[in-house]
Amino acid sequence: MKERLNEKPILFKSEMVRAILAGNKTQTRRIAELTDDGRLILQRHRVNGQKAVCCCHLGVAGPMWAPYGGSPDVPMPKDEYAKYAPKGQPGDRMWVRENFLVMPELWAVNHGEQPHYYAADIADMATVEDYVCKPSIHMPRWASRITLEITEVRVQRVQEISEGDAKAEGIERHDDEGVTYFGPMDRGHACPLPEFKRIWDSIYKNWDENPWVWAYTFKVFK
Repeated sequence: MKERLNEKPILFKSEMVRAILAGNKTQTRRIAELTDDGRLILQRHRVNGQKAVCCCHLGVAGPMWAPYGGSPDVPMPKDEYAKYAPKGQPGDRMWVRENFLVMPELWAVNHGEQPHYYAADIADMATVEDYVCKPSIHMPRWASRITLEITEVRVQRVQEISEGDAKAEGIERHDDEGVTYFGPMDRGHACPLPEFKRIWDSIYKNWDENPWVWAYTFKVFK
């Protein structure tokens, strides 16, 4: 039987790419899309020509199954909603899009495979002055060097993240006399949670709102 292959792109900043390559980042969290009445959107469809969504309620007891506005009276099993995760379910793969550098004259006439560098690897941009940096959203599949395999998917509030999960998010860390600190050298914390909160708010600016997120655990696919 032919192996099922489901691959989707995922964007990472250069510091997170370096954390993945160093083996320090094995999780990522992305905002979950909700309906106006607070239900988690699992899939979008058209039913009889009309737009419709398959969604579930997210209550204190966890997700409740409510397709097409049905009654949310039955708890939704974890493996049921995980298979609707936007980036895939366990066993699926995500190919990493990151900032990359190309030669502008080649890129202008041919987007096919060509010489390129990765911004995450460049300490001094002057060493690649003949190249221009392209944002990660424009990276084609052929230029991606990292493929991740999803091993677990969860839906949770972002503030439910544990210390262990915050470490797995690839937060910058350094050691000082045998003690590990998380964050930049000038403001490190013994606990990774404050630094994760700072990074989250720098991107989404909604930590205090405690949004629902898709939490992916992954490993580098080889």
